[in-house]
Amino acid sequence: MTDGPIDVEEAYDSFKRIYPLHKGPDKRRRFLGWIYLSELRIGIVLFILCALTVCLLNFLFEIEAKDVIVEANGLILDLALFGCLITWLNERRSFKEQIRGYQETLTDLSSWGSEEGVLKKVGIIKRIEDIAGVEALRGLEYCELSHANFQGVNLKGVSFNFANLSNAFLNGTCFKGSNLAGANLSNSCIASAYLVDADLRGTDLHCADFEFADLTGAKFGIYTVGQLSSQGPSTYITDLRGAICLTPEQLMSAVGWENALRDQKLACGKPIPIVGSADRA
Repeated sequence: MTDGPIDVEEAYDSFKRIYPLHKGPDKRRRFLGWIYLSELRIGIVLFILCALTVCLLNFLFEIEAKDVIVEANGLILDLALFGCLITWLNERRSFKEQIRGYQETLTDLSSWGSEEGVLKKVGIIKRIEDIAGVEALRGLEYCELSHANFQGVNLKGVSFNFANLSNAFLNGTCFKGSNLAGANLSNSCIASAYLVDADLRGTDLHCADFEFADLTGAKFGIYTVGQLSSQGPSTYITDLRGAICLTPEQLMSAVGWENALRDQKLACGKPIPIVGSADRA
Protein backbone atom coordinates (compact mmCIF):
# COMPACT_ATOMS: atom_id res chain seq x y z
CA MET A 1 0.00 0.00 0.00
CA THR A 2 1.17 3.53 -0.76
CA ASP A 3 1.17 6.32 1.80
CA GLY A 4 -0.29 9.00 -0.54
CA PRO A 5 -2.39 9.44 -3.66
CA ILE A 6 -1.04 7.99 -6.91
CA ASP A 7 0.11 10.45 -9.56
CA VAL A 8 -1.50 9.10 -12.75
CA GLU A 9 0.89 10.89 -15.12
CA GLU A 10 3.92 9.75 -13.17
CA ALA A 11 2.65 6.18 -13.15
CA TYR A 12 2.05 6.33 -16.89
CA ASP A 13 5.54 7.71 -17.55
CA SER A 14 6.98 4.85 -15.50
CA PHE A 15 5.06 2.12 -17.29
CA LYS A 16 4.28 3.64 -20.69
CA ARG A 17 6.37 0.98 -22.39
CA ILE A 18 3.56 -1.52 -21.82
CA TYR A 19 1.25 0.59 -24.02
CA PRO A 20 1.35 0.34 -27.81
CA LEU A 21 2.24 3.59 -29.53
CA HIS A 22 -1.40 4.29 -30.46
CA LYS A 23 -2.81 3.67 -26.97
CA GLY A 24 -2.53 5.16 -23.51
CA PRO A 25 -3.55 8.46 -21.89
CA ASP A 26 -1.04 10.60 -23.84
CA LYS A 27 -3.01 12.21 -26.69
CA ARG A 28 0.10 13.16 -28.65
CA ARG A 29 1.40 9.60 -28.58
CA ARG A 30 -2.01 8.29 -29.62
CA PHE A 31 -2.17 10.69 -32.56
CA LEU A 32 1.34 9.80 -33.75
CA GLY A 33 0.58 6.12 -33.32
CA TRP A 34 -2.63 6.48 -35.31
CA ILE A 35 -0.66 7.98 -38.21
CA TYR A 36 2.08 5.35 -37.91
CA LEU A 37 -0.40 2.47 -38.23
CA SER A 38 -1.33 3.39 -41.83
CA GLU A 39 1.02 3.82 -44.77
CA LEU A 40 -1.62 6.01 -46.44
CA ARG A 41 -1.74 8.37 -43.46
CA ILE A 42 2.05 8.59 -43.40
CA GLY A 43 2.06 9.47 -47.11
CA ILE A 44 -0.62 12.13 -46.65
CA VAL A 45 1.27 13.74 -43.76
CA LEU A 46 4.53 13.77 -45.73
CA PHE A 47 2.74 15.27 -48.73
CA ILE A 48 1.24 18.05 -46.62
CA LEU A 49 4.58 18.84 -45.00
CA CYS A 50 6.35 18.93 -48.37
CA ALA A 51 3.60 21.11 -49.88
CA LEU A 52 3.80 23.59 -46.99
CA THR A 53 7.60 23.71 -47.30
CA VAL A 54 7.43 24.39 -51.05
CA CYS A 55 4.80 27.11 -50.59
CA LEU A 56 6.92 28.78 -47.92
CA LEU A 57 10.03 28.72 -50.12
CA ASN A 58 8.07 30.09 -53.08
CA PHE A 59 6.83 32.96 -50.92
CA LEU A 60 10.30 33.75 -49.53
CA PHE A 61 12.07 33.69 -52.91
CA GLU A 62 9.16 35.18 -54.88
CA ILE A 63 9.00 32.38 -57.43
CA GLU A 64 6.32 32.86 -60.09
CA ALA A 65 3.30 30.58 -59.99
CA LYS A 66 3.70 29.40 -63.59
CA ASP A 67 7.18 28.01 -62.82
CA VAL A 68 5.79 26.10 -59.87
CA ILE A 69 3.01 24.65 -62.04
CA VAL A 70 5.51 23.48 -64.69
CA GLU A 71 7.66 21.73 -62.08
CA ALA A 72 4.57 20.30 -60.39
CA ASN A 73 3.44 18.67 -63.65
CA GLY A 74 6.76 16.87 -64.02
CA LEU A 75 6.74 15.83 -60.38
CA ILE A 76 3.21 14.45 -60.55
CA LEU A 77 4.08 12.42 -63.66
CA ASP A 78 7.16 10.97 -61.95
CA LEU A 79 5.21 10.13 -58.84
CA ALA A 80 2.45 8.43 -60.83
CA LEU A 81 4.90 6.42 -62.95
CA PHE A 82 7.22 5.27 -60.18
CA GLY A 83 4.36 4.86 -57.72
CA CYS A 84 2.55 2.43 -60.03
CA LEU A 85 5.78 0.57 -60.78
CA ILE A 86 6.73 0.19 -57.11
CA THR A 87 3.20 -0.87 -56.18
CA TRP A 88 3.17 -3.53 -58.92
CA LEU A 89 6.59 -4.87 -57.88
CA ASN A 90 5.53 -5.04 -54.22
CA GLU A 91 2.31 -6.85 -55.07
CA ARG A 92 4.17 -9.31 -57.30
CA ARG A 93 6.77 -10.00 -54.62
CA SER A 94 4.07 -10.44 -51.97
CA PHE A 95 2.17 -12.84 -54.24
CA LYS A 96 5.26 -14.95 -54.91
CA GLU A 97 6.09 -15.09 -51.22
CA GLN A 98 2.55 -16.20 -50.44
CA ILE A 99 2.66 -19.02 -52.99
CA ARG A 100 6.12 -20.10 -51.83
CA GLY A 101 4.82 -20.20 -48.26
CA TYR A 102 1.94 -22.45 -49.32
CA GLN A 103 4.32 -24.75 -51.22
CA GLU A 104 6.68 -25.03 -48.26
CA THR A 105 3.75 -25.81 -45.95
CA LEU A 106 2.59 -28.59 -48.28
CA THR A 107 6.08 -30.08 -48.26
CA ASP A 108 6.28 -29.88 -44.46
CA LEU A 109 2.85 -31.53 -44.01
CA SER A 110 3.37 -34.10 -46.78
CA SER A 111 3.54 -37.15 -44.51
CA TRP A 112 0.86 -35.99 -42.03
CA GLY A 113 -1.90 -38.52 -42.64
CA SER A 114 -4.40 -37.60 -39.93
CA GLU A 115 -7.83 -36.19 -40.77
CA GLU A 116 -6.73 -32.71 -39.70
CA GLY A 117 -3.54 -32.92 -41.74
CA VAL A 118 -5.37 -34.01 -44.88
CA LEU A 119 -7.95 -31.22 -44.49
CA LYS A 120 -5.17 -28.63 -44.16
CA LYS A 121 -3.37 -29.91 -47.26
CA VAL A 122 -6.55 -30.08 -49.34
CA GLY A 123 -7.36 -26.48 -48.36
CA ILE A 124 -3.88 -25.29 -49.34
CA ILE A 125 -3.98 -27.17 -52.66
CA LYS A 126 -7.35 -25.66 -53.56
CA ARG A 127 -6.14 -22.20 -52.53
CA ILE A 128 -3.03 -22.45 -54.71
CA GLU A 129 -5.05 -23.76 -57.65
CA ASP A 130 -7.54 -20.92 -57.24
CA ILE A 131 -5.11 -17.98 -57.03
CA ALA A 132 -2.08 -19.20 -59.01
CA GLY A 133 -3.26 -22.09 -61.19
CA VAL A 134 -2.21 -25.73 -61.26
CA GLU A 135 1.23 -24.78 -62.57
CA ALA A 136 2.14 -23.66 -59.04
CA LEU A 137 1.23 -27.04 -57.50
CA ARG A 138 4.28 -29.18 -56.82
CA GLY A 139 5.73 -31.37 -54.11
CA LEU A 140 2.70 -33.71 -53.97
CA GLU A 141 4.69 -36.88 -54.61
CA TYR A 142 4.33 -39.39 -51.74
CA CYS A 143 1.78 -37.04 -50.13
CA GLU A 144 -0.71 -38.51 -47.64
CA LEU A 145 -4.17 -37.53 -48.89
CA SER A 146 -6.36 -40.41 -47.79
CA HIS A 147 -10.10 -39.54 -47.80
CA ALA A 148 -9.30 -36.17 -49.43
CA ASN A 149 -12.14 -34.34 -51.16
CA PHE A 150 -11.10 -33.02 -54.58
CA GLN A 151 -14.52 -33.15 -56.23
CA GLY A 152 -14.55 -31.01 -59.37
CA VAL A 153 -11.05 -29.60 -58.73
CA ASN A 154 -8.73 -28.91 -61.66
CA LEU A 155 -5.52 -30.91 -61.07
CA LYS A 156 -4.42 -31.01 -64.70
CA GLY A 157 -0.79 -32.08 -65.10
CA VAL A 158 -0.12 -32.29 -61.35
CA SER A 159 2.29 -35.00 -60.16
CA PHE A 160 0.96 -37.41 -57.52
CA ASN A 161 3.66 -40.08 -57.80
CA PHE A 162 3.14 -42.68 -55.04
CA ALA A 163 0.70 -40.36 -53.25
CA ASN A 164 -1.92 -41.95 -51.01
CA LEU A 165 -5.36 -41.01 -52.37
CA SER A 166 -7.17 -44.07 -51.06
CA ASN A 167 -10.87 -43.59 -50.30
CA ALA A 168 -10.63 -40.11 -51.83
CA PHE A 169 -13.58 -38.26 -53.38
CA LEU A 170 -12.45 -37.46 -56.93
CA ASN A 171 -15.83 -37.10 -58.61
CA GLY A 172 -15.46 -34.93 -61.69
CA THR A 173 -11.83 -34.13 -60.89
CA CYS A 174 -9.65 -33.19 -63.86
CA PHE A 175 -6.46 -35.27 -63.99
CA LYS A 176 -5.66 -34.67 -67.65
CA GLY A 177 -1.98 -35.45 -68.21
CA SER A 178 -1.40 -35.89 -64.46
CA ASN A 179 1.24 -38.28 -63.17
CA LEU A 180 -0.40 -40.79 -60.83
CA ALA A 181 2.16 -43.54 -61.37
CA GLY A 182 2.48 -45.75 -58.29
CA ALA A 183 -0.22 -43.83 -56.44
CA ASN A 184 -2.80 -45.50 -54.21
CA LEU A 185 -6.36 -44.76 -55.37
CA SER A 186 -7.93 -47.90 -53.92
CA ASN A 187 -11.61 -47.55 -52.93
CA SER A 188 -11.64 -43.99 -54.28
CA CYS A 189 -14.55 -42.50 -56.20
CA ILE A 190 -13.39 -41.26 -59.59
CA ALA A 191 -16.84 -41.19 -61.14
CA SER A 192 -16.99 -38.70 -64.05
CA ALA A 193 -13.30 -37.91 -63.50
CA TYR A 194 -11.28 -36.69 -66.49
CA LEU A 195 -8.22 -38.95 -66.73
CA VAL A 196 -7.32 -38.32 -70.38
CA ASP A 197 -3.59 -38.98 -71.00
CA ALA A 198 -2.99 -39.50 -67.26
CA ASP A 199 -0.11 -41.80 -66.21
CA LEU A 200 -1.71 -44.64 -64.23
CA ARG A 201 1.11 -47.16 -64.53
CA GLY A 202 1.51 -49.10 -61.31
CA THR A 203 -1.46 -47.28 -59.77
CA ASP A 204 -3.57 -49.13 -57.22
CA LEU A 205 -7.17 -48.70 -58.43
CA HIS A 206 -8.51 -51.67 -56.52
CA CYS A 207 -12.30 -51.31 -55.94
CA ALA A 208 -12.34 -47.75 -57.34
CA ASP A 209 -15.60 -46.40 -58.80
CA PHE A 210 -15.12 -45.63 -62.54
CA GLU A 211 -18.68 -44.63 -63.45
CA PHE A 212 -18.55 -42.31 -66.50
CA ALA A 213 -14.79 -41.75 -66.00
CA ASP A 214 -12.94 -40.74 -69.17
CA LEU A 215 -9.81 -42.91 -69.58
CA THR A 216 -9.00 -41.98 -73.16
CA GLY A 217 -5.24 -42.23 -73.68
CA ALA A 218 -4.53 -43.02 -70.02
CA LYS A 219 -1.46 -45.21 -69.51
CA PHE A 220 -1.87 -48.56 -67.70
CA GLY A 221 0.68 -51.26 -67.02
CA ILE A 222 4.01 -51.80 -65.29
CA TYR A 223 5.96 -49.07 -63.48
CA THR A 224 9.52 -49.74 -62.35
CA VAL A 225 11.53 -47.56 -59.94
CA GLY A 226 14.81 -47.83 -58.09
CA GLN A 227 16.92 -49.35 -60.87
CA LEU A 228 20.02 -47.73 -59.35
CA SER A 229 19.36 -48.69 -55.72
CA SER A 230 21.44 -51.33 -53.95
CA GLN A 231 18.29 -53.39 -53.31
CA GLY A 232 17.38 -53.54 -56.97
CA PRO A 233 14.35 -52.18 -58.79
CA SER A 234 10.78 -52.26 -57.45
CA THR A 235 8.03 -53.05 -59.92
CA TYR A 236 4.36 -52.11 -59.68
CA ILE A 237 1.44 -52.88 -61.96
CA THR A 238 -1.89 -51.14 -62.45
CA ASP A 239 -4.48 -52.94 -60.30
CA LEU A 240 -8.08 -52.72 -61.52
CA ARG A 241 -9.41 -55.73 -59.61
CA GLY A 242 -12.78 -55.12 -58.06
CA ALA A 243 -13.28 -51.92 -60.07
CA ILE A 244 -16.86 -50.61 -59.98
CA CYS A 245 -18.77 -49.52 -63.10
CA LEU A 246 -15.69 -49.95 -65.32
CA THR A 247 -16.86 -50.94 -68.79
CA PRO A 248 -14.82 -52.69 -71.50
CA GLU A 249 -15.16 -49.57 -73.67
CA GLN A 250 -13.63 -47.40 -70.93
CA LEU A 251 -10.84 -49.91 -70.32
CA MET A 252 -9.90 -50.32 -73.98
CA SER A 253 -9.74 -46.54 -74.51
CA ALA A 254 -6.60 -46.56 -72.33
CA VAL A 255 -3.07 -47.38 -73.47
CA GLY A 256 -1.57 -50.64 -72.19
CA TRP A 257 -4.83 -51.84 -70.67
CA GLU A 258 -3.93 -55.46 -71.45
CA ASN A 259 -1.03 -55.21 -68.96
CA ALA A 260 -3.27 -54.25 -66.02
CA LEU A 261 -4.52 -56.60 -63.34
CA ARG A 262 -8.27 -56.88 -63.75
CA ASP A 263 -11.27 -59.12 -63.23
CA GLN A 264 -12.10 -61.86 -65.69
CA LYS A 265 -15.14 -59.96 -67.00
CA LEU A 266 -12.71 -57.27 -68.24
CA ALA A 267 -10.37 -59.69 -70.03
CA CYS A 268 -11.56 -58.27 -73.40
CA GLY A 269 -9.89 -61.08 -75.32
CA LYS A 270 -6.43 -60.56 -73.80
CA PRO A 271 -4.70 -62.68 -71.14
CA ILE A 272 -4.75 -61.24 -67.62
CA PRO A 273 -1.27 -60.86 -66.06
CA ILE A 274 -0.41 -63.35 -63.37
CA VAL A 275 -0.22 -61.93 -59.87
CA GLY A 276 3.40 -62.09 -58.84
CA SER A 277 6.43 -59.92 -58.35
CA ALA A 278 4.90 -57.12 -60.38
CA ASP A 279 1.90 -56.77 -58.06
CA ARG A 280 2.22 -54.32 -55.17
CA ALA A 281 0.36 -56.84 -52.98
